[in-house]
Amino acid sequence: SKCHATFNKYNNLNVTSSMICAGGELKDTCQDDSGGPLTVTRNGEEYLVGVTSWGIGCAKPGLPGVYARISEVRDFIEPFLPKAAC
Repeated sequence: SKCHATFNKYNNLNVTSSMICAGGELKDTCQDDSGGPLTVTRNGEEYLVGVTSWGIGCAKPGLPGVYARISEVRDFIEPFLPKAAC
């Protein structure tokens, strides 16, 4: 992917399929943001898709933030979440 190629140029940093790249246009997470949410809004509903993991600097052009992909660890996380009240 474009993200993998971008970070591979910087000390061979590896972006895997369990990661999501996001940010740009001078918007990004920064130091001390680790663990924060990456969300998307669809049909008026907000969904957690990633957790802030790492990046190079803060909001550098062409260098997005890297997030842990929630879908890859959902089975691990689900037992710790409260059951939805219906």
